[in-house]
Amino acid sequence: MAQSPFVFHPRMLITGPFQACPQCGQSELGTLSISDNVHTRQCRNCSHTEEERLPPLAKKLVYLDQMVLSGIAKELDPVWRQKTRQRDEFWLEAFDRIDRLVKLQLIVCLSGDNQDENVATIKVRTGRGRDASGTGMMVGSSVGGKG
Repeated sequence: MAQSPFVFHPRMLITGPFQACPQCGQSELGTLSISDNVHTRQCRNCSHTEEERLPPLAKKLVYLDQMVLSGIAKELDPVWRQKTRQRDEFWLEAFDRIDRLVKLQLIVCLSGDNQDENVATIKVRTGRGRDASGTGMMVGSSVGGKG
């Protein structure tokens, strides 16, 4: 059985939510792209394009020391929790607050580690709905090891 060829059309890049286009009136005006400071919308019917400037980002850089990272990682690790049978709600609350601020794109978290110049993400999955992977919580040192 022969496969049909893949056909790419730029309108495939335009995503919802869709609204009425001011040029053609069709409900086909959707998001084409979002960059640092511009939201570009385009009509899938007539290619009318609009750009909206976005407010500047106001992120704060927060350095987390090893004690914070260890405390959070231990509380989120179900194996550690099962072994110790202790709970430290402080670290869970700290994670929840940090996680919320990262998801709101208000902070970027780094930790100073003079031995490792690489940046890695915390990847901890738990059964309680807390998931540190993909949150943007970063572990690493400042550029050049200066802190």
